[in-house]
Amino acid sequence: MGDKKMGIFPVGASLIASFVSAISILGTGPEIYLYGTQYWNIVISYGFVILVANYFYLPVFYNLKLTSTYEYLEKRFHRNLRLAGSFTFTIQMVFYLGIVLYAPCLALNQVTGISITASILTAGLVCTFYTSIGGIKAVMWTDAFQIIVMVLGLIIVVIRGVYVVGGVKTIWERSYEGARLQKIDFNFDPFERYTFWTLTIGGFFTWLAIYGVNQAKVQRCLSCPTLRKSQWAMWTNFPCLVIIISLCCYSGLVMYAHFYNCDPILSHQVKSADQMLPLFVLEVINYPGLPGIFISALFCGGMSTMSSGVNALAAVSLEDGIKMFIYPNINETKGAIASKILVAIYGLMVIGVAFISSYLGGVLQTALSIFGMIGGPLLGLFTLGMFFPCANSWGSFLGWIFGMVFSFWIGIGATINKQTFPKLKLRIDGCSNYNRSSFNSFNSTNSFVTSHYNTIFSKPIPKVYQLSYLYFSTLATLSVVIIGLIISLLTRNKNHYVDPILISPPIRILMSWFSKSRTYFLEDAKSQNIKLDKITTKNS
Repeated sequence: MGDKKMGIFPVGASLIASFVSAISILGTGPEIYLYGTQYWNIVISYGFVILVANYFYLPVFYNLKLTSTYEYLEKRFHRNLRLAGSFTFTIQMVFYLGIVLYAPCLALNQVTGISITASILTAGLVCTFYTSIGGIKAVMWTDAFQIIVMVLGLIIVVIRGVYVVGGVKTIWERSYEGARLQKIDFNFDPFERYTFWTLTIGGFFTWLAIYGVNQAKVQRCLSCPTLRKSQWAMWTNFPCLVIIISLCCYSGLVMYAHFYNCDPILSHQVKSADQMLPLFVLEVINYPGLPGIFISALFCGGMSTMSSGVNALAAVSLEDGIKMFIYPNINETKGAIASKILVAIYGLMVIGVAFISSYLGGVLQTALSIFGMIGGPLLGLFTLGMFFPCANSWGSFLGWIFGMVFSFWIGIGATINKQTFPKLKLRIDGCSNYNRSSFNSFNSTNSFVTSHYNTIFSKPIPKVYQLSYLYFSTLATLSVVIIGLIISLLTRNKNHYVDPILISPPIRILMSWFSKSRTYFLEDAKSQNIKLDKITTKNS
């Protein structure tokens, strides 16, 4: 916990760097390039995420003085739920961090020709080494440095790109002609990939699962000396996130203005959209050293997220594994040694997952889908405990099981029955050194061709699997809460009491208005002279 002496700056910078990774840098620009500016509206959800996470979730964790966020589930419900939450968090983070490590290595391969295998091994081992040696203090201070390098790299790419393309006016004109500049789509259809509601509602639940209850985020906030400083550190994220995501989105428009008449995917200059930004850097930033700053920015993003993740994984395994089952009274020295070993183990696991990440599709959608499928049920579990005093252990457990099954059914089904969303039209008529014989089937008078991935499937995809991937977290969270409440009401016990420190402060205020409620807080139990040994937070 960094001795609970970390300041606002390193904590705030580490919070940003923890999940703004090479995935955001490499994946966001191509999203704009291929689908238009609709995705840019996701920044609207960030403000609501920070607000809710800061005042509804963070005070509960901070006041309980926890190390692992999943200790809350034991205090509120049952020990088994704590173990279940820790296990699913571990699976989620290992897979996510594997994608995070793979992304910059893919870019380095595109720019320098260095093999992806060598890049993964080098970056993964270096990151594992300094994380195990330095602990959370090293992680947060390196994160603070790395976020500066990330922003510097993005600014260099955007400024140089604007200059080479011919100015901001040229970028907007070409983007407008190519239909990349889009009006906000207020369509309520959840099966459209991106609409205003998909990005605000779906984006809200997806990112709330990260900022509200994810161990990597909460652990950093708890390292501040006071709750107020933790909240200020969290608030610094909002403007920084908006700036970074906006730079990433604008880089997509700059790329389109540069490649507007010679798409690198159709002309086979790159194999996937995730390689477009490195190619753009090679063609545009031709000053010695500047491409290296861009690659440094990507690796800073990847390594800062990986270091935060494996540090959080080690903390959870130490608290919820070793201290619970192997060595309950472990001292600080041996605990530090155990943490270093755990970091090394998780670092190697992440390296292993990185090798299979190339088969998972686009890095941005894959990463957010993983958080939706696993993070959504966890968010629902914590929400059930903090927002609904009537929820009990039976309701929470069965609600979580239903949410996980439902979430994976939708997520895996959508992956197997992969839907191809229509990309905006691309051009190849400006490719001077490209052999167009493979495109003889197209009308030579039509300079626009459709992206080669817009495939017509031989069999229809079930409608449920066509749901926008951003809604995975939303549905998972709501299903846990709804099923959990129904089961809790069916198995309710009139002697069900909850310590108020386990309930979100705004909800405590709201519940104080309902003095005749069947569910009582601990103070109510004391006022009725009920023996304290009968009050438990593990009842069903």
